[in-house]
Amino acid sequence: MFVKVETLNKMFEGTYNGTPVIRNGKCHDCGCELTIVIKRTTGGFRLQGGALYEPQMGRFSFKCEACFHINENLNDTDNNIPLEIELSASI
Repeated sequence: MFVKVETLNKMFEGTYNGTPVIRNGKCHDCGCELTIVIKRTTGGFRLQGGALYEPQMGRFSFKCEACFHINENLNDTDNNIPLEIELSASI
């Protein structure tokens, strides 16, 4: 499941207006390092650098743009590497 709007709103709590939120991680499918930049827009949010998933509340998985274009779905059986990270207090 893609990250929820409520979660994105929480990520922006305490940030200055216009300041992007940056999340670093590894692609769920290929394992490459990636950085996702999340910006608040007038219509909601814009993510650059990949896809952000929230398969469980407060836990996240990433996909690089190349793997996302191959398969948008997050399939836990694709690999056995635990690539989810917990939402930290630094957000």
